[in-house]
Amino acid sequence: MNEKRPFLSTCIIVGDEGVKTLARLLKSLVERAAGPWCDEIVLGWNGRNDVALVAALEAAGVGVEPPELTITDLVASGPDRRVAQAGWGRVDLVVHRRSWTGNFADARNDNFAHASGVWRAYLDADDVVASSDDPDDLRAVYDCLRSFGVEPSAPADDARLGPPQTVKDFLRGLDPDRNVVWCPYDYTIGGDGKALERHPRRRFVRWDDGFTWRNDYHEDVYPVGGNVERPVVNAGILVRHYPSQPTEERTARNRAILQRVLGEMQRGERPADGRVFYNVACFALEDGDYRAATDRLGEAITATGDAGDLALYRLLRTRALTQIGMHREASSEAFMLAAECPDSRQSWTLLQEVAHAQGRWQLSLDLFERAVRTP
Repeated sequence: MNEKRPFLSTCIIVGDEGVKTLARLLKSLVERAAGPWCDEIVLGWNGRNDVALVAALEAAGVGVEPPELTITDLVASGPDRRVAQAGWGRVDLVVHRRSWTGNFADARNDNFAHASGVWRAYLDADDVVASSDDPDDLRAVYDCLRSFGVEPSAPADDARLGPPQTVKDFLRGLDPDRNVVWCPYDYTIGGDGKALERHPRRRFVRWDDGFTWRNDYHEDVYPVGGNVERPVVNAGILVRHYPSQPTEERTARNRAILQRVLGEMQRGERPADGRVFYNVACFALEDGDYRAATDRLGEAITATGDAGDLALYRLLRTRALTQIGMHREASSEAFMLAAECPDSRQSWTLLQEVAHAQGRWQLSLDLFERAVRTP
């Protein structure tokens, strides 16, 4: 076991469904030519099938010290049992137990609390960390960099992406005031291996600067109190998502969580959360229920304090209002967006769309020209 404080901890919550893909994730963290991704792996186990967890750890090549212990001992030993992994180099593993309550943020906070690293990252059990050791992953990293407007350097003879730099080296090279690293996340991957959905996500935080997880659903990590996020983006660190559950099951689960949380907010049992209203609205838009979507997006606009989220909610609400012929309300929403984001071409394009839907041809043309002139 490592004596000094780990520099980078990777935190993973896993249950009976996620354990099916856990070995693949752990291998992607440890079996890397440049060495393990992190110094410590922290598993927050909320499943019931300990035998499956033992099998996943054995399949990943976990070795336990002292030698008289087995992986079964580790899993059965209760909370916060720490062992060194001989077969993984200098990587510590922590397994802690937590009953699943349905609240993702609470589970993440508990998981991070069991970690020791200066920097802490999170992954899901059905994720994989892309590696330039693998040709398919390397192509995905190239594609990712280009999608962020970065032309990758020519690969070296060993097919790596230029001079190899580990994640830990990257983190050590950051200015001391940087405390968050945003990375791309291939949330949905097509049959050809290309990303169909890619989202930037906060992936690493310098934990001692003060952060906490919030939101039951689509949880994210935020600064605590008066602390501020001082971010940097690394488009070369790519996490890819291969869901362990069929899309229909995940969608049904997410809808159920959102409806529960929405009900609690409407009954005054929890504070209003713009992201929850927004996610409920997205499902309403999928269902073609534009009136319900406009209602939820209006609540999201009232609840949010984030300028970027506000612009997104106004944009979607304007389009939903236009779909149901509420052109006066759509114009009002679009004008609010243009007033708040006058330098955004999308604001003026949205106004032009509303004017066109109303049959106001000259205004539509004028707004189109304004959009073209906006950088």
